[in-house]
Amino acid sequence: MQGTYYLNASRGRKVYFEVPSGWRVVAFPESTALERIPLSLGDLLQKALSDVLTRSGLSRFAGRIARVTIVVDDNTRPTPVSPILDFVISRLEESGLKSDQISIVIASGTHSSLSREQVEARLGKHNASTFRVVQHDAVSNGLRTIAKLKDGHEVKINPAVVESDLTITISSILPHPSAGFGGGPKMIMPGVADFESIRRHHIANVLHPNAILGNVVGNPFHEEIMPIAKAAGPVLSINCIYDAEGGLVEVVAGELEAAFRKSVNMARSLLGRKLLSKVDVTITSSFPHVKGPQVMKSFALPSITTKQGGIFFVFAPITERIPDDLMEGFAEVRERSGNDPISAITKSLAAGLPLFPERPMDFNMAVMGGVIRTARCKAVLVSDLVSEREARLMGSGHAQTLEEGLAWAKKQFPDAEVAIFPTGGFTVPLL
Repeated sequence: MQGTYYLNASRGRKVYFEVPSGWRVVAFPESTALERIPLSLGDLLQKALSDVLTRSGLSRFAGRIARVTIVVDDNTRPTPVSPILDFVISRLEESGLKSDQISIVIASGTHSSLSREQVEARLGKHNASTFRVVQHDAVSNGLRTIAKLKDGHEVKINPAVVESDLTITISSILPHPSAGFGGGPKMIMPGVADFESIRRHHIANVLHPNAILGNVVGNPFHEEIMPIAKAAGPVLSINCIYDAEGGLVEVVAGELEAAFRKSVNMARSLLGRKLLSKVDVTITSSFPHVKGPQVMKSFALPSITTKQGGIFFVFAPITERIPDDLMEGFAEVRERSGNDPISAITKSLAAGLPLFPERPMDFNMAVMGGVIRTARCKAVLVSDLVSEREARLMGSGHAQTLEEGLAWAKKQFPDAEVAIFPTGGFTVPLL
């Protein structure tokens, strides 16, 4: 028998369940898909770009365009990169550009590089073999200075962007635990920036009270990124917008800052979910964050909506195990801090240092975020690809199934107010 409530495990796949008797569900947005016939991706691209990707349209961004660099996100994001690339490149070629005038940069920031097979899957085999493809290397000696951080440190970015007459970014506007929303300007900083600048920026801003999920106003994490991205030169930004079921419903294109502002407003209207007050129990899914360290981003939403001393459940339909080195990172910070990881994080950031100076910032952010977001309430990770020991290292409880976890929580909270968010990665809490 199908349950009353559900979580999204992937696009179009739901996991149904019931809450224990005595619990009162105060928030459950059953469907957030737009109530209209959705346009195809091709129609969305045609609507957003038909007037932009012409010779006269491109001239509004730059005068003479002899070299174009297209910056795309990696496979930790749901962006349909390959078909968008096909559309964009075909229009660029119609405007007179040749294949040797077009480069593609994968904006991996400090993420791991993709394999050849992953590059082909991301870009499409034709694009991967026809055009110059660069996987960004944040520690390369060839990066070029374009701006400075607030602390005076010089920010360097990939030379393929600096040397182009026009940069085109292709990304998804998704809620982000610290930047408010990802995509847009983040394709430049941190997407194609140097390791040291990423490190300094993240450490300086990650604990600011305004650096939270869904907020860009007065958020220094975001506000330092935008001027750096604009310093990269002319940018045509192509942004994918989703509903809270994970369906792509709009494409916004234009000048970097204006397109991002419009995209964020649209995303907030689609993904924002009102909650009158924090609840005893939050239940959500990590989707679309289903790869490695990215899963930790899904703790941001329930850590905001759950009362201190409450419980939140993150159903994690991960497609690959969380890396052993990340688990070791959680273990190490607990061991060397005498099981007081919050204190270790505070001291490290106050000194301007990451917890693990030798590791990428996405690794550090995953560990710090996991520790911070499980400090004030109990987290339970629901996954058959994470062991109880691994969950405990992350500061979380563990359950193989939602039913198992909820039965345990019922003993802690015989009566509870409950919020259910079917797709945590596509939800912005409005408290």
